[in-house]
Amino acid sequence: GTYTTQTMVFALLIHELANDLTPIISHYYTEEGNDDHRRNRTHALVHQVYMQFQFFRDCMISEGTSFESMRSVTASPFSPMGGDKNKVVSSEEGVFSIPPSELFSTKKVIVWREVNGIGYTLVCEDDENRSVASSFLQIFPRVLAEHFKGRTQQDGSQASEYLMKPEEVLIFLHQFLPNGQLLFLNSSQVRHRRKNAESILLK
Repeated sequence: GTYTTQTMVFALLIHELANDLTPIISHYYTEEGNDDHRRNRTHALVHQVYMQFQFFRDCMISEGTSFESMRSVTASPFSPMGGDKNKVVSSEEGVFSIPPSELFSTKKVIVWREVNGIGYTLVCEDDENRSVASSFLQIFPRVLAEHFKGRTQQDGSQASEYLMKPEEVLIFLHQFLPNGQLLFLNSSQVRHRRKNAESILLK
């Protein structure tokens, strides 16, 4: 069966990293997350990830920087699953925490991953399993890329397609992060949940 973590994530954001403007998708799983501060909270989160991403990029411009080790080369999430395993893409990822404030009643841990200019950000409670969060951020972009393959907009932006079809993104999100619960998924479970989402879209 599928195992879940004991807590649920606070939010998932999908946003462009060329700027720190309004995200493509912002989905909160708690009453607090959806309160009157939602807009300011979302802006603060996207801005923080954007600033860390830009900081990593700036550091990597300098040769010999210790941040070079934070750049990971992985099987491309934007190549078909089970396709050319030798094809790689560089992606940035990071983790940081946010202390309690007017926007967050408790400390939050932010786990993010950049793929082809799009940021995927999980806002987690302090006791969340970060390795499972990181695994989700490797799986979910790959699943979306496979689904939207061949439908990239004329400007070449996958983000534009997400904006035009947010309901499709949310259907996949419900399968892979149901009610904010992080799942321990193997490859067959990933395929099963992807097929479930595709079946729902065909109805």
